Amino acid sequence: MIRIFLGSDLEKREVLQTMIPANCWLASRMKNYQGFGLASCTVAPGFDFADFEMAKKNELAVEFPHLKEIIDEMSLE
Repeated sequence: MIRIFLGSDLEKREVLQTMIPANCWLASRMKNYQGFGLASCTVAPGFDFADFEMAKKNELAVEFPHLKEIIDEMSLE
């Protein structure tokens, strides 16, 4: 698992943007739940819903038991 902090405070190792490689799961949340946040996702070379796979909480928990707490927190199921 890799944690990346988006933001403008480069001295605190925040980055303005990042890239998630193909075949990797992605989840995000606000660090502090004050105010608001805006996020977007761009895919390349293109996007087709036929190729889209939504993570299934139970399957992720079986595959990554050491991350169960985070999976529970970040999943809607």
